[in-house]
Amino acid sequence: MKHILMRGFLSAILMLLVLGTVSCNRNSDSQEDENVRYAQSRHYMYSISEEGVFNVMDGLIHFVAEETHEDIIFCADPMCEHEPASSDNPDPVCSAALPELSNHIAYYDGYIYYWVRVDFFNTKIYRIDISSGVREFVAEYPYNFSSLGYAFYEDFLYCNAKIMKEPENDSVLLSYGLLLEVDLKNGGHRVIISADESEESNYAATKFDVCGSTMFALVSDKEEKYLAKINLDTLEETVLIEPENIRERFYCGIYDSDSYYYGTLHEIGICNTATGADKVLVSVGEDAMIFTIIASNRGIFYSVYEQDVETFYFYDVNMGETWDISKQVEKFNINGYDGYMNKFSLSILEENDEDGDGKVGTIGYSVVDVAKVLGEE
Repeated sequence: MKHILMRGFLSAILMLLVLGTVSCNRNSDSQEDENVRYAQSRHYMYSISEEGVFNVMDGLIHFVAEETHEDIIFCADPMCEHEPASSDNPDPVCSAALPELSNHIAYYDGYIYYWVRVDFFNTKIYRIDISSGVREFVAEYPYNFSSLGYAFYEDFLYCNAKIMKEPENDSVLLSYGLLLEVDLKNGGHRVIISADESEESNYAATKFDVCGSTMFALVSDKEEKYLAKINLDTLEETVLIEPENIRERFYCGIYDSDSYYYGTLHEIGICNTATGADKVLVSVGEDAMIFTIIASNRGIFYSVYEQDVETFYFYDVNMGETWDISKQVEKFNINGYDGYMNKFSLSILEENDEDGDGKVGTIGYSVVDVAKVLGEE
């Protein structure tokens, strides 16, 4: 799996990545206006690009191409030994090696961003230009960055962070969750959501999506969550789903700056926050239940459990068509859907028989275009 990619081929891959990213950013697909752009929160386990997936394994950046699903170490030097950072190798020469205290990456607009912990209280953000391999310092922030999620929109990064504080009578550090907006041009930042400092918390929001001046966020309030719509110009917050209703009617993702996808046990739809009206897209009978729901721009990936059988579907929002993709899910190991790029993210699985229990574990990630999945027999 861990191959060295020759310099010329790597350059070609990088050029495709840059061109693909520019095209993606310029032509995002919205149901009503193809020029509308939005961002949905992602997790740090892997980061999707137009041509494949970046992720970190054993302290090195890897790239898995969509066409071949081949895993390569993201380094252009054919003579490099790809030694990761360590206490014995604090300044590695391998361009794929991250600093020892860096624990996650995010790809966006031709750059790989990564976070380096200075100490428990401070973190630095850097980025790597994938076309040149040059590393750039973004800024240092007085926070400990958590690994729950992030979103990019225009020239801004939105991500979880924590204020770390020394307790008065204990040796354990206390943490209070924040959701930050980071200006990628000048490194400045501001706090969008702040958790109540009277209660220790790791996250201010567990999911957050952005379109224009609107953010939809699942805000953590002590032991409860609620859905809020936040005006990013004024930071005015409007509660859309109260904590007592969040389990019965749950937030599934952003549709546009006025609307969001919602789900219940028996239906999936779009709620317009200006009018309060719901548009039902998917519904099942009382004897069935909707489980997994990942709604993102062009479509909805979901499953229905009925009579002890789970069936997987993809609903094309633009066309209003539903596809049964249960067989494809088994083949492709789908674990997510990116409506901006119209791709499914995949888990690369491997059976581990060391203990004789036949367990299957995830050893990497890849992507596949939705059209290819829908075309599979």
